Amino acid sequence: MSRPSCLLVAVPLVLAAACGDKVNSVAGIATVNGAIVRFANATDTPINVTNAGVIVDTAIVFGAQSVCLSVSVTPTNGLVFTNVSNGTTLVFAPSFTVGGKFTVIAFSDASGAIRFATLNSEFTPTSGHAGLRMFNAVSSIPSATVLINSVSIDGAAAFGSTNQFRSITSGTATVAFENDDGTVLFLDDGTITFTAGQSQTIVLGPPAPVIIGFRAFLVNGC
Repeated sequence: MSRPSCLLVAVPLVLAAACGDKVNSVAGIATVNGAIVRFANATDTPINVTNAGVIVDTAIVFGAQSVCLSVSVTPTNGLVFTNVSNGTTLVFAPSFTVGGKFTVIAFSDASGAIRFATLNSEFTPTSGHAGLRMFNAVSSIPSATVLINSVSIDGAAAFGSTNQFRSITSGTATVAFENDDGTVLFLDDGTITFTAGQSQTIVLGPPAPVIIGFRAFLVNGC
C-alpha cells in the first residue's frame, strides 16, 4: 500500500476516560423500557450531560466519554447536552429504541457548529476477537479508512458517519488512518491494544486549536 512522502504530524491516541469503571457499568437515572447510551466528545468544547433532569457528567472534553447511561426513549425526558463555555443547550434529536444500546458522538461541522451522531452499538464480536468500527469527525476529510496492521477495516467512513463493525484479532495492533486509495496518510497512531469481547468505535478527530495534526480516541461499547 502506497504512502505519501510528506506526512501530517501524528498525535497519539487519546485514552482519557476509556478504562476503569466507565467501560461497561451503567449509571445515571434508571428507566423502565429505556435504552443504554454512552456519550463521547469529539469537539474541543467541554459538554455537560443531563439525564432526566439530573446532571450525570460534567465538562466532558475532547476524547472523553461518559459512563453508560440508562436513558428514556422519550425526547422530553432524556438526554440534554449543554455547552459548558456559555451555558447554552445544544440541539440534539435522539433516535433511541427501547432495549437498544447506542453511542452518541458530538462533533463539529465545517462552520464550527456542534452536531451529534447517534450510533447503534449492538455488535457481538467473533469469539476471542474484538469489535471495531471507525467514526469520521473531521469535516475537512470527506472520507477516511482505518488500517489495523496495514489492512483496511470494512471500507471508508464519510464525514459524520461510521463504517460497519468488524471482528478483529484481539491484542496489540498498529493503527493508522488514510484516504480511500491509500495515497494520503492522515494519522499514524502507533500500537493499540484491543480487548477480546469488547466492541469499540475509533474516532478520527480534528487537530486541537493551534496544534497541527489529527487526533484519535476509542469509545467503548456498553
